[in-house]
Amino acid sequence: MKKIVFFLMSATFLVLQSCQPKDNKIEVTTDETKVVGADADAHGCKASAGFTWSELKQNCIRIFEDGVQMTAVDSSLDQSIAAYVVFNADSSKGELFIPNENNGFLLAKSGAQTWVNSTYQLSVTDKHFMLKRGATSLYQSH
Repeated sequence: MKKIVFFLMSATFLVLQSCQPKDNKIEVTTDETKVVGADADAHGCKASAGFTWSELKQNCIRIFEDGVQMTAVDSSLDQSIAAYVVFNADSSKGELFIPNENNGFLLAKSGAQTWVNSTYQLSVTDKHFMLKRGATSLYQSH
């Protein structure tokens, strides 16, 4: 009887041992490591957290929190993406953020309710901002 029990235990042990995975580890290395949130630009602004560099404020800002939102009025523009403008403390300068442009455009105050650069004109009428390029109205705040 002892021999049968010993035999069954030995056989069970061998069967269980054969079911164990072999220690054939394959090591994969890559040169590129992707880290979530590691998308900082040259100024340290993390686009994945909604930050954009503002030349005017010399800081990373969230344009959707700090800026005035303007929607497209020109039918040739993508109607689902807004433009934004942020101002310095005394509103003597503004920075324009337009969809599909990598950088903001600085604007200088020119008159009581107008900011301009060589391409764009931003003005306030009836408490709404209107952005134009030449005679063409592009974006308007609501």
